[in-house]
Amino acid sequence: MSTDPTPPEDREKAIEEILRKLEEKLRRDLNVDPGSLDEMEDQTQSIGDDFKRLLDEELAKRKGKDQQSQSRSLCTLRCPCGAKARSLGLRTRHIVLLSGVQTFRRVYYHCSGCHRGFAPMDDWLGVGQAQVSHRVAGLLGRLSCYLPDRLVARELSDLFGVVLAVRTVQRYSQRIGASMKTEANHQVEQWKHRNLPPSEERPSRLHITMDGVMLHVDGDWHEAKVGCVYQTDPMGKGIKSRYIATMERSAQFGRHLCVLGHQSGTHRCRDLATVADGAEWIWQEVGKYFPRSVQVLDYYHATEHLWEAARLRFGEGSAKASDWMTQQKERLLNDQVDLVICEVEKWRPRQPQKCVVRKRLVGYLQTHRHRMNYGMLKRAGYHTGSGMVESACKNVVQTRMKRAGMRWSAPGAEAKLQMCRWFSSYQRTSLNQYLQ
Repeated sequence: MSTDPTPPEDREKAIEEILRKLEEKLRRDLNVDPGSLDEMEDQTQSIGDDFKRLLDEELAKRKGKDQQSQSRSLCTLRCPCGAKARSLGLRTRHIVLLSGVQTFRRVYYHCSGCHRGFAPMDDWLGVGQAQVSHRVAGLLGRLSCYLPDRLVARELSDLFGVVLAVRTVQRYSQRIGASMKTEANHQVEQWKHRNLPPSEERPSRLHITMDGVMLHVDGDWHEAKVGCVYQTDPMGKGIKSRYIATMERSAQFGRHLCVLGHQSGTHRCRDLATVADGAEWIWQEVGKYFPRSVQVLDYYHATEHLWEAARLRFGEGSAKASDWMTQQKERLLNDQVDLVICEVEKWRPRQPQKCVVRKRLVGYLQTHRHRMNYGMLKRAGYHTGSGMVESACKNVVQTRMKRAGMRWSAPGAEAKLQMCRWFSSYQRTSLNQYLQ
């Protein structure tokens, strides 16, 4: 813990001044019988905000006095480049804190070697070139994970009295998301070299699932890939869910999913299951990175393909189509996939469109036959639906990034995806590591 170098007499003077101003505030504004509970809370909130603002102002003022002394006594300073930097006197800087905008007076230096200007106090304060404090940046980043930037600016103003331009919110949130992406790429490199620290999780079973969702990026629609790793409770409900989301290609997505799996305990879990729809890229990544997992084709995705054939074969909304589908569902749930395939092969349509659908369906069922033993899978307690990742596509990505009129640049979309997946996975942790 750092010690306070302020002489005791100066410290006492500062405390007395702060107490004097607080007493003036209390004598002027405190109503000991405020009336309703709401009025009491409004009063204490106002006094508390003023007290925080007062403390920040006094501390900033003391920093300014220290800098004035330094300005008179220290005219030159060694620049990080090694050359001598000359003092240009005191320069003012405004920084947004939760208590409001505070003004800092600090000594500013200019180096004749690298021709760079700098103020050492900026580093002492831990703000660098930032316009806002870490607390404001962290709050801004957290709100940006689930609110549009204009609403973030409005909420900061309404709830905390912090006034920021929407462009400032955008700039900081994209910076945070880019920092998250850098960390994610670093973790992939660690995973490649087997340097990832072991997870503290020791799950008895893990489900891995993935899917895609379309976003409007750089003037066109592109697929964002979403992955989820989760455990199940004794009732079969998904718990301890963690997510990844990225605009990158499936090969890079698979590596990020491996990192997420490692963090969730795949290296300590002998019972893995992958459940997803029939997208080819999904099962390619499963084959590369989770080949020994129990593979499950999403039951509802399979029945959607069968329903398409039923409507074409027997007619839209017909009783025959409904009866046929009931029979096929029963067969799927009783591990009779071969009977379903035979039933589809019996269909001999003449129209080209129907022939294409039949051929595609037979190929689909044969490709995923080993992933469709739903009766056995259900009895073993595995999930046979990809509802967890479909929910993630909606709640992690779409509710933030597919609102009316939203359009994204490629860097902006990637940064926001990183923030969305972080918030859904680790929202109880701090953003501080991404604020540097």
